[in-house]
Amino acid sequence: MSNTTIQLFGRGIDTIVVQATGSGKSLCFQLPSLFDRQKFVVVVTPTISLINSQIEELKKLNIDAIALGRSAGQDAQRNDDRLFYNNGTSPLPSLVFMSPEHFVNRVCYSLGENKESIKLLVLDEMHKMFDRNSNFRLCYDFFKGIKERFPCVPVMALIATLSKGQLQSLCVDYLQNPVLIKSLINRSNIKLNIKSYVHTKKSKSSADGKLKFEGRNLVCMCNRYKEHNW
Repeated sequence: MSNTTIQLFGRGIDTIVVQATGSGKSLCFQLPSLFDRQKFVVVVTPTISLINSQIEELKKLNIDAIALGRSAGQDAQRNDDRLFYNNGTSPLPSLVFMSPEHFVNRVCYSLGENKESIKLLVLDEMHKMFDRNSNFRLCYDFFKGIKERFPCVPVMALIATLSKGQLQSLCVDYLQNPVLIKSLINRSNIKLNIKSYVHTKKSKSSADGKLKFEGRNLVCMCNRYKEHNW
């Protein structure tokens, strides 16, 4: 899957990659970042913790990755200077991570002035753009016009699960004629056992008033908090 995605990136084609969490989606943009050191990959990720963990792992592999904005901590100004005021004095980083807010509010214009230096724009954890109410993280609406601002930069959307409606929105509102690359979402380490449990004063449930579970973790879905009785 990573090989196919990289080939499409090399041809400048937008892609939607649907893979299970922990299955190696990040390789789809990490490997291209190692080619053509005159350009860098921009990765928009929703959480600071995810940005920091990825950069930490990449640095262990001697891959030059930096963050912009709050996730950069004390290195924020230095990283900005290196990326936007370089003048050829030092090599560009391979990967540049940032939050969607920082991309939209702080660096979109500067990146737009340096389109020729961006080899790939990655929208990581794309489900966050859909799994929100209309007033939360409004910056995500900005990405609906991302191809108008970066028409020649291939965009890669990474997501673990995707509905038909979300897929249609990605194809129409966010990307330009993207290719969908999807693997089977099969998590062998997760098992589901679903039973209906109705507790009343007059009768026992269909499960004889008990939920039996063999394992260490249990998720119990209730309509109201007061319904559960451990």
